Amino acid sequence: MDYITQNINTVKQNIAAACLQIGKSPADIVLLAASKQQTPDKIKQAISAGVDAVGENYCSELLEKLDRGAYHGASLHFIGRFQSNKAKYLVGKTALIHSLCSKSGAESIQKQAKTLGIIQNVLLQINVAGEDSKAGLSEAQVSEFLEFISQMDSVAVRGLCAIVPQNQADAHYFKKMHQLFVDISAKKYDNVNMEYLSMGMSGDYEQAILHGANIVRLGSVIFGPRIY
Repeated sequence: MDYITQNINTVKQNIAAACLQIGKSPADIVLLAASKQQTPDKIKQAISAGVDAVGENYCSELLEKLDRGAYHGASLHFIGRFQSNKAKYLVGKTALIHSLCSKSGAESIQKQAKTLGIIQNVLLQINVAGEDSKAGLSEAQVSEFLEFISQMDSVAVRGLCAIVPQNQADAHYFKKMHQLFVDISAKKYDNVNMEYLSMGMSGDYEQAILHGANIVRLGSVIFGPRIY
């Protein structure tokens, strides 16, 4: 699996080059390996090669690999669509849930985190392009949603997440996300600290960094194409 290490080295070089353009340190970028359908051995290789975090899309897959020790040495994130009935499995096991976008989801996280006596960190998922095929809050919904979260004591919003359309309009949507991030940062909400902007995947992570992303979620550029 040396190719995984080679791929990660290349990615790190590309991240460093992008950071150089905007005067940012590569250390400020969280390199997340999106490990859907990847084996524990491949995940361990990616961690050994220096990824900062690992992200799973499916709760059942995450739990199975967690039991097998696949994530030791890296921060574990949930990056798939969040469902309220999965809170009892994900809260307390994941450092960050990237995809909160419903009040029922927030309430389920609050309930489980309170039961465990912890604070669960989350990102709000934004449907920045208004795509019917994607989950997420619209920009118009964000303020009310943050007011709702601010009433909770066991959920902490740490930033925003988006899946940006893979086309020539990428830069436009990256800019919109960054502006929303900046606007929220200027306001005061309880339980809200704009630390992370998670956007950019294998095809556009360098451009995402140029427009303010500090978490990039990379799958195929690290592991190669998935075999279905």
